[in-house]
Amino acid sequence: MTTYPYFSSEDVDVSLLGDGNLIALNQELSFFDKNKKKWWVFQGFKSDGASIPKTFWSIIGSPLTGKYRKSAIIHDKYCDLPTEKFQDVHKMFYEACLCEGLDVGKAKLMYWAVLHFGPEWNQTKIDNVRWLEESFKKIQNIQHKLKQKTTKKEKLESLREVIDIGNNLKTTKHINLSSDKIEEIQYLTEQNYETFYTLEANEDDEQIENLTDSLLKTLNITTQILKPEENKKNIWKQKEQPTTEEIKKAQDIIQNLELEDIEKLTLTNLRKYK
Repeated sequence: MTTYPYFSSEDVDVSLLGDGNLIALNQELSFFDKNKKKWWVFQGFKSDGASIPKTFWSIIGSPLTGKYRKSAIIHDKYCDLPTEKFQDVHKMFYEACLCEGLDVGKAKLMYWAVLHFGPEWNQTKIDNVRWLEESFKKIQNIQHKLKQKTTKKEKLESLREVIDIGNNLKTTKHINLSSDKIEEIQYLTEQNYETFYTLEANEDDEQIENLTDSLLKTLNITTQILKPEENKKNIWKQKEQPTTEEIKKAQDIIQNLELEDIEKLTLTNLRKYK
């Protein structure tokens, strides 16, 4: 019988990039919280630990090499590509740290760090990222279908899906796109649409293959534009960070606090403690 919470793997397989300040995940990583909710990170995700305020690294250790690395990678992913409320993401991080073996005192300090001094976002950002991920998955499905043996009717359906995505890109407020990329997608989709109807009367196999290749080219361009991790933006608010002395003070105070009390311990309130 499965006991929650738990990670999908005991260890995490990563590659160090550049000067070692960036790691890439070599396999998918998941965390299942106590409510059985799955939090996952896709293979290839790049993490720099930046969702953990650097002010705290000297006290709690680097998120890239420390005892809470799996928790930090998952936290990074949901801060870079937020599909959940920031309060829920930070609480998941606390639970994951405990699951990974961090002692309660340090886990509480980490929770205080990310909640009060880490990233936050609004519902609009969540909607934007969800739209990106849904569109990205839709395009991957279209690409897969076009690479299979399909009828002309099925190709037409795929083409219409591509055109719909192209039209959505023109008007969407979810991401900022350069006009030349939008025009390139629109040109290719319109050209493909016209080409398709010239095949209505003449089912030329070579022309159909050319059309499929053209469609795949359109989709490859669109995929790069819609790839969620390529469209992430640093929307974190710049917050005043505590000094090393204040962090140590907080560390002593929060040992005996419940999570709801930690949530109320702002920097202003901390400074009122004698």
